Amino acid sequence: MSPKPVTYFVEVYDGRDCLVTFEGKTPFMALAVGDLLNPAGFASNLHMDVQLRAVRIERILWESDAYIGDKVCVYCETITFGDK
Repeated sequence: MSPKPVTYFVEVYDGRDCLVTFEGKTPFMALAVGDLLNPAGFASNLHMDVQLRAVRIERILWESDAYIGDKVCVYCETITFGDK
């Protein structure tokens, strides 16, 4: 019996709202609390001078009949350029 494939996900949240979900067949680069994310490519509703700062990271693993899921949820606060 061959192992199930793994599907990787990253979800980015601003408060309780999920801004975007990325899905891939290979792991995403590690994210950490304090990392800055530029939402220009996925959250057109945010102003251009806004960035997101990761304040909490949650990892969820599950198994289905078809694959193993590996999801990283990145909870962010909104900051403007120049904030420290």
